[in-house]
Amino acid sequence: MDSILSTNSLDELNEKHLASLKLNLGIIRETIDNFSKLVPYSEKDTFDFNQLLSAVELLNRESFYVNKIEFIKEIPEGEFSFNLPFQSVLQMLNNIIINAIKAFGNSVDKKIKISVEFNSDDFNIRIFDNAEKIPFKNINSIFDYGNSSTGGSGIGLFHARYLCDLYEGNISVVEIEDNNDFNKYFLINLPIIKEQQ
Repeated sequence: MDSILSTNSLDELNEKHLASLKLNLGIIRETIDNFSKLVPYSEKDTFDFNQLLSAVELLNRESFYVNKIEFIKEIPEGEFSFNLPFQSVLQMLNNIIINAIKAFGNSVDKKIKISVEFNSDDFNIRIFDNAEKIPFKNINSIFDYGNSSTGGSGIGLFHARYLCDLYEGNISVVEIEDNNDFNKYFLINLPIIKEQQ
């Protein structure tokens, strides 16, 4: 769309250009409609963690398939609802998943695992991967603005940390030694915000 609009004057637009613009607008509308269906509706702005994982899988389904990534979930039995904005928590997780997908490079046995632990005050999400190790001496500098080990913008993990800070949580990355399946995990700790009585 941008190339058509920025390289042609209004007089230079033809039917082929217009058809392409209409097609792209249709795709954008469909994408927005599909994404809005991922967000669970709740008058109290609460959601279940399984809904969140379904959204993560849907957003990354093609990348998992094309890149032959095994996606593993270790979620405790039962329903775990919490009162944080769905889109913010989804963005946090998705930024980490996208980063892991980029970091796989030419790896053969690609795995991402999400494990979750809940208690009465907070929950911990661990996102494991066996992608390339983080090449920085201080691995938590991966969350600094503009820092990237995958050739990206360095904004995604910075944004994940920003969201964690915003909701009074923490995020860190931990290297794992002597593990055949994974070499690191991202740990997100967020409070379970109690509903107002």
